[in-house]
Amino acid sequence: MKWGHFLPGTERIKEKKYNDTNAGFTIIELSVVLVVGAVIMVAAGLMFQDYLLMLRSAYTQFRMTAIDNSIQTFFQNNGYYPCPSSLTAAPNTANFGASPGSPCGGAGTFTLAGAGNSNDNVFLGAVPVRTLNLSNDYEADAWNNKIVYAVTAKMTSLTTFNPAAGSIDIIDSIGNSVLSFVGKGEYVLISAGRDGVGAYSLEGGQGKPCATATLEGMNCAWTQPAILPSVNAARFRKTTITGENVGNKTYDDYVLFRTSPNQGVVPPGTIMIYNGNCSSLTSGWASLGSGGGATGLTSITPPLNYCEKN
Repeated sequence: MKWGHFLPGTERIKEKKYNDTNAGFTIIELSVVLVVGAVIMVAAGLMFQDYLLMLRSAYTQFRMTAIDNSIQTFFQNNGYYPCPSSLTAAPNTANFGASPGSPCGGAGTFTLAGAGNSNDNVFLGAVPVRTLNLSNDYEADAWNNKIVYAVTAKMTSLTTFNPAAGSIDIIDSIGNSVLSFVGKGEYVLISAGRDGVGAYSLEGGQGKPCATATLEGMNCAWTQPAILPSVNAARFRKTTITGENVGNKTYDDYVLFRTSPNQGVVPPGTIMIYNGNCSSLTSGWASLGSGGGATGLTSITPPLNYCEKN
């Protein structure tokens, strides 16, 4: 054997070793790839869930705004707000999305004492989509649960309508009213959000029972008056504090409301029909009588009166 020469077969041994080390991934390398892939998939899944929640949230708020606009159009055409429809009526039934007309009430609706005045009732039920000329799907939010509609009773009839009669209150997370005029909300729309706690499905059945001890419990406690007797008052919650499954801080509802305007900004000369004595309204209203006085208005039957803002 001469120095500088390989032993027979050593070239093949070295070549075999080289080829073996490049034949594929080791178990450790495969494990690392799988872990990284799993992390990426989980992150992508969470991002998709957040994106889906954002879309559903926007869609629900879009529907609620459209409903609000339709209610205002109804008011402009009729001079009062529509009654709620039944929460328990299923699609393709006669009562689904239909306002019963004045007086409000009926199966699948609730009557609460007013928060602004306990002698003034508030009617609660589903959105009367057929009365508002909206398609059936506007009855529900993006999670297929019915949107709740509560309205001051005096504002659901032309003979009792009073622009200062709002009797709904909206409170924040610690119980303070968010209204400029406490207890003067005209009507409110409520979606139970993604968790659907206390909500009625589009088919008319109630799913998860109301969790009255949570922040959002204020918006569905009327479904369980035996547990929380004070729900007879029409008081609902709207707060920027949101979170799911966080104990008594749980809140993911969407709330949209209308409140009675400041009577001080009603333009002078405004005339409305009021069921009662005009002197019982806020200051600045005077009676034109049931015949309309010099205004040339059509005579109406007492106790209805024409009231004019001075």
